[in-house]
Amino acid sequence: MKVHFSILLLIFLSSNAIGQNEIQTRDLESWSTISANKDFSKVFGINLEQSLRMYDNSTQIDQYFTNLDLNFNVAKGFSLTGGFRFIGDRDKDDGTYDNHFRFNGDINYKHTVDRFKFKYRIRLQTKNELGYSREEGDFLRNSFRMRAGVKYSIKGWKLDPEVSYELFRESGKYTVSSFNKYRISVSTKYKFNKLIELKGFYRFERGLGSLLPESTNIVGFNLMFNL
Repeated sequence: MKVHFSILLLIFLSSNAIGQNEIQTRDLESWSTISANKDFSKVFGINLEQSLRMYDNSTQIDQYFTNLDLNFNVAKGFSLTGGFRFIGDRDKDDGTYDNHFRFNGDINYKHTVDRFKFKYRIRLQTKNELGYSREEGDFLRNSFRMRAGVKYSIKGWKLDPEVSYELFRESGKYTVSSFNKYRISVSTKYKFNKLIELKGFYRFERGLGSLLPESTNIVGFNLMFNL
């Protein structure tokens, strides 16, 4: 168990040390989501989400999107996910919205040690703007993401804390393939009954490899219906 914590701590400290003397720009975002989950069997389930993201100190709409995930349990602790997302992305210059499509494929693993539940995810995703051809300058933006998290179950307490760390690597036609940001999240969930749960979280996101890295504080919630 000490090994797991050491890995998470090492990743955090190494990423935080990159560019520690660089100038930063900061923002406060708020993310809100309503989602519905349905398990059709022990093997297959779906998740549907509708989300809104605000930026510029949570005063302007940044994105809205609809996301569908298909989940497959393949072995004890292991699962695969295929996700599809239709995005309305605000152009910060003129205020109009561009339509994008994103696909992601995930490999997930989780296991329990005493009161700790460890979760790991490797994600490959690609994003494309709709309505434009390659000749018009359209190109795919690909990302490789690695996330590790741990949840602690407190006896007699419904708000179990969870902490996760995620590292992003981007590539594309006009992008040099490199780690470009990391994300640290602290969250908890409250279960009202078998049907409804509410998740609240705080998230810190920071850019890497830039003279002006952006640091973003994010607060949000997800109202979940388990059908």
